[in-house]
Amino acid sequence: MIEEYGKGFARMIREWLAAMLRGDNPHWMFPEAMPHDAISDQANAEGILALLHERMNDADSQADIPVSFREHIGELARRKAQLSLMREAECRKILSHLHSAGINVLLLKGSALAYWAYPSAHLRDCSDIDLLFSSHAETLRAIACLESLDYRLRDPVLAGDLVSFEHTCVRNSVSGTGLEIDLHWQLSSSPIFAFRFHFDELNRQAISLPKLGEFARGLSPEHAFFNACMHRIQNMTDGSENSLKWLYDLHLLGSGFSPVQWQQVIDIAIDRKLAGTCRDGLLAAQHEFRTIVPDAINASLLRAEKDEIMKTGKMHRWFYIQYMSFMAFANWPLRMRWLRQRLFPNAAYLKMRYGETNWIGLLLKRIKAGFRRLF
Repeated sequence: MIEEYGKGFARMIREWLAAMLRGDNPHWMFPEAMPHDAISDQANAEGILALLHERMNDADSQADIPVSFREHIGELARRKAQLSLMREAECRKILSHLHSAGINVLLLKGSALAYWAYPSAHLRDCSDIDLLFSSHAETLRAIACLESLDYRLRDPVLAGDLVSFEHTCVRNSVSGTGLEIDLHWQLSSSPIFAFRFHFDELNRQAISLPKLGEFARGLSPEHAFFNACMHRIQNMTDGSENSLKWLYDLHLLGSGFSPVQWQQVIDIAIDRKLAGTCRDGLLAAQHEFRTIVPDAINASLLRAEKDEIMKTGKMHRWFYIQYMSFMAFANWPLRMRWLRQRLFPNAAYLKMRYGETNWIGLLLKRIKAGFRRLF
């Protein structure tokens, strides 16, 4: 919808949405001819529809916002709340089922943040449920449990054991709304970040999520912050890293840190070579939401960033991402195995991807796809 009005209006809408989330109560700036869908579609794409509705309910925010638009957003926010309740009930069932099977699991990203960082879970928009397991073997056990709940693997084969570190299970609900579960056995699906944290470390410092049930546990605030920063950088490849939803996560996390927690963040960032990743995320959050970050923290991250190999400013470049993925592995045998899997995945994956049964045909299609990526 917004494409009809051009990039200028898209920027205007984003600026207004960010101001609303900051609590600035900006004046209504849109022409009457602009359909409400043009604004709500962008709010939905940014993942902040329910948050927008909450801000609009503030007394000072209602003065010049058209009643028809407030009603429009209210209806969409109610649908989001209904989906959130459905996802919560499903998550409770899944966690109970995994607990009964003796499978240890942690909730990641918005699946966990919604239940402790936000005043109400429905305010954190989630399109799926992210779960972290201790190993690939435990992930496969979890998949078997999910199959008994009518879930199925979306992609039954992977390109290789070093290319990605997650499976996705899907199930169609009776309401017609699809449910998606992402099952991870590393904190990041990208080799660049996959080996920065170990499950045992994350598990030891995990926090309970009583709002989601007795079996629900998520990352500690500090680890959730690193997860959010790494996830943001990983999404630079398609230019979606500055989604308002993700920046608001960082805003809430950073705003809630005590001096002791900030020091822990600095210590981990220096040890895991993630200072640039953290600083880039904090700067983006500060730009949109005026997140208060102590000057000493910014200075420490800046100093540490200068000694890191990975440069966040280059993470939009496909070749650079491949190079950093290659170098992320600890030794040359692993690097060469990753390279082979990346260039020429196993036959089952190629057949699933390209729908071809002849090996020569599969190879030609893979080469053609590679040339499209290069040029």
